[in-house]
Amino acid sequence: MPFLYKFAVFTTIAVAALVAVAVPLDYPPPQVTEIVVKYPSLIVVSATFVGDATVFQSKTGTCGIPFDVTKDMVVAMNQLQMGKNAECGKTIRISYKGQNVTANIVDTCHSKYCPFGSLGLSPPLFAQLAPLDKGLISIEWQFM
Repeated sequence: MPFLYKFAVFTTIAVAALVAVAVPLDYPPPQVTEIVVKYPSLIVVSATFVGDATVFQSKTGTCGIPFDVTKDMVVAMNQLQMGKNAECGKTIRISYKGQNVTANIVDTCHSKYCPFGSLGLSPPLFAQLAPLDKGLISIEWQFM
């Protein structure tokens, strides 16, 4: 077989193996609506994630970043994507029915309430997208 063909087959198998290991078997596969390669030589990708958003009321977050849940535009990221607070302080853009808002990650949302792709939003952030009494909305979001 030509070298380029062997390389393509090996690369495809390696990527498939990484994807298969990346998501625990007891969770549904993540819904990713778009992947954009920004720097092919560095293999940096930007993904748009799909999930649900609910309101969170925590006054202290797992990140150690001070915030006021009644005033600040902040989120609690689901445990699966947060890891060991690796996403703390990062900014994300959240979309719902054509509206876009940005927020900072300051806390972790327990997987019982936030499966992969889902977020907990501070009340003022949630109110920017939907009435608070709605309680749960389907969103898309991405890292900035």
